[in-house]
Amino acid sequence: ISNTNNNTNNNTNNNNNNNKKTNNVKNKGHEMVKDMCTKLLHCYLVQLLETGLLHADPHPGNLLRRPDGSVVLLDFGLVTEIQPAQRLAFVEFITHLSIEDWPAVARDLVSLGFMPEGLPNEAEAAMGRAMQQSMGQLVRGGGLRGVNMANVAATLQMAALQYKLSLPPYVVLVLRAFCVVEGIALQVDPTYNIVQECMPYLSRRLLTDDHPRMRAALRDLLYGNEKRMDVRRVARIVGAFDSSSHSSGHRGGDEEEE
Repeated sequence: ISNTNNNTNNNTNNNNNNNKKTNNVKNKGHEMVKDMCTKLLHCYLVQLLETGLLHADPHPGNLLRRPDGSVVLLDFGLVTEIQPAQRLAFVEFITHLSIEDWPAVARDLVSLGFMPEGLPNEAEAAMGRAMQQSMGQLVRGGGLRGVNMANVAATLQMAALQYKLSLPPYVVLVLRAFCVVEGIALQVDPTYNIVQECMPYLSRRLLTDDHPRMRAALRDLLYGNEKRMDVRRVARIVGAFDSSSHSSGHRGGDEEEE
């Protein structure tokens, strides 16, 4: 009986040790993927908002992780060009999306080419509500899980018909690229928040770029619709700026405004 108990205890200890090793390997693998996604997202933000040339096909087969942890993009057969004015508009869009300023997000859609200029004032309010319904969950993290996509599709379809909303071809490729990055990250972290993960880059860009439109976006980020600066937002921006120190010394502004 004593030998049987000892064998049972040994087997239990071995199983526990094996489970711990398995969990450690799994956790290391998850951390490796999250680190890769962080680097990949920063790389894509630089492409989208600075260089204006975007690798538009970042599926796992086109990604290579080197032993030093750096990420290599393969196969540049699908690339799209982002014009200077569109780069500025995307910075504004991400800024307003991060603070959930939905009327401003609706105005950004005009700058990005989703809607024509000169629409009636009520279009801004209607599109703001549509964006809140369709993108609110994205801002809170976890992707679009739990979102009623049928309702979102109906809302956007109505907006498309009433306010001439359309998806510019270049935006399709931009969305494709960033959705792939988010999808990879969500596989290891169901709470992954791609909008908040943009904050380190966004903070550095807004704090170092003296373009008038970037100054205005920084003001929006700090004040929102209030007359006083939001201390919590300041702390958030400073913290995000510190975390982006790996990219210090690389300044990316757009020289021209259209």
